[in-house]
Amino acid sequence: MLRYIAYAWDVTNSAQCDAAHGLCKRADEDLELTRVFDLPGLGVYACGFRPRSIESYKLENAGGVVLGALFGRNSTPDARGAGATVLDVARSARIVATQGRELVDRYWGRYVAFVRDRVRGVTWVLQDPSAGLSMFRTMVRGITVYFSEQADCSRLTGERFGVNWRYVTAHAYRPIFQTEATALDRIVEMQGGQCDEIRGGSVSTRSYWSPSKFARHRLEDRKEAELALRHAVKQSVHTWGACYSNWLHELSGGLDSSIVLGCLRDAPTLPKITCLTQYGSGSQVDERRYARIAVEAAGCDWIQDELDPRPSLASFREVALCPRPNVFLGCLQARHLAAIARNLGATVLSTGCGGDGLLGELKDVDIPGDYLRDHGLTPAFLSVVTSTAELTRMSVAQVLRHSVGSLWRRSESAAQLSRYKRYVKLMTADAMAAATKDHGRYDHIWVRDAKGLPPCKVRHIRMMSQPLTVRSPLAHADDPEYVHPLASQMVMEVCAAMPTYLLTHGGRTRAVARAAFSPDVPAALLARRSKGNPSTFVSDVITTNLADIRETLLDGNLVQQRVLNRKRLEQALSGQPTDVTPSEILYHTCTEHWLMRQGERNELAEAA
Repeated sequence: MLRYIAYAWDVTNSAQCDAAHGLCKRADEDLELTRVFDLPGLGVYACGFRPRSIESYKLENAGGVVLGALFGRNSTPDARGAGATVLDVARSARIVATQGRELVDRYWGRYVAFVRDRVRGVTWVLQDPSAGLSMFRTMVRGITVYFSEQADCSRLTGERFGVNWRYVTAHAYRPIFQTEATALDRIVEMQGGQCDEIRGGSVSTRSYWSPSKFARHRLEDRKEAELALRHAVKQSVHTWGACYSNWLHELSGGLDSSIVLGCLRDAPTLPKITCLTQYGSGSQVDERRYARIAVEAAGCDWIQDELDPRPSLASFREVALCPRPNVFLGCLQARHLAAIARNLGATVLSTGCGGDGLLGELKDVDIPGDYLRDHGLTPAFLSVVTSTAELTRMSVAQVLRHSVGSLWRRSESAAQLSRYKRYVKLMTADAMAAATKDHGRYDHIWVRDAKGLPPCKVRHIRMMSQPLTVRSPLAHADDPEYVHPLASQMVMEVCAAMPTYLLTHGGRTRAVARAAFSPDVPAALLARRSKGNPSTFVSDVITTNLADIRETLLDGNLVQQRVLNRKRLEQALSGQPTDVTPSEILYHTCTEHWLMRQGERNELAEAA
């Protein structure tokens, strides 16, 4: 697991130089982190390196350092594996001369980059477009600090961060999973494709990469789109396949994880693959009949792992400190999965995560409206309407009305909030009013960049923006790594270029992917229309832990800050029938545990 912290400062400012000297001295004395770059104006410290998958790429002539995994766009692994990425003098010079843009244009992977121009005294800090490694930023005594772990930042800088209740309130209304703002004051998160320029002690942020750029250069030819998608996914899976020799693949039985498995089984390096399918009670959480089809086609080992029917929330109290709350549902299985992988000798856990958002799991009646905005009324419009009617199970007349209406519909952000309102039952009226007033404040930068694109395309980009970092909140330093091969820059670029009416051609979600991977995925899985749904498992989690949840929420921070209505909470947690969904209760429980962890950290700081 890669951990890092970096300091950038103005070498002409004596106060900043003194502060930087103290911070670097403290990092040098740390028993875990190692100095990987040191030049007046920039110091970078990191640990957790692993050959091929987490490395430190030094730029020649003290031009900086890239941390993580970096691959050339045109490199293709063979039976010997992927060739090592070498940033020689010429390549390093181009990276510095282009202020880091060369990395986005000619490379891909999972990395963060720190680039320094010694002559000009300027530093550039880049988050790769996939944002697979978290990158947070804060200011400490005039020094710009970048870090992956809140615990490291607090320990090495001595800083404490207050809770941003404006953010927490908005998160309670509509869960915010990715944006620059965080739930802690003075901490922001770098988003995919963003680059900070630090010059003279001031920081300016620019976007080097955004899905909107590709969405505005539409890829509408079906065959061309299928070939481009197939090539991008194969290259991603095969390149990652060369980084690890022993894989544990989480196979749900759905299309996305089956695509990854189908590509992985013909990787040139022939890695060992073991599939794992978790299942619970009820058909929606037991997809083994589909997973079995994929496993038999791949010819690999298969583990069937039953979910604990009475899962405990004890692990929520152990999640790592992080600048924003999240849904910690995956933590219930994190240590168990890591143990299975370790027993198998697997050094990586892979998933099909990201497929829904990227490949187009869209069932939206407004899709024909996207076509109208792009092409106007042409003979092909009726075909799009018919496909959408089949997709949404609506009549052609209903789809036509929606299509025309979408041309004048209000903003996508406001429409999103309206959809959430029907599910929000536990917030106070004042908190809801504050959250809706802030509706556009926490949109992802990619969504803001999508202004002017058709509404469904904006929703597609919103789906793409959900985070897929490889850091589990319960990860240990020696745990196997996570890899989400679909969430790569090249795949994102291809998917962003495809309009929604192409992604849902023929009345099928993920239509291009179904056609592109027909040689790799069994026909029964390509034809499948249903999807697994964890709602039964979420209900089991709430029912099993109801007493603990009552104790956590009823007198918790969210009630004390009047974000949640205590009377409604009591009714919802009484064990009697309620119109409150288990998901809403889970979201608030996760947020409360996050607040408790932040409070524990501040209490420890005060005691010290």
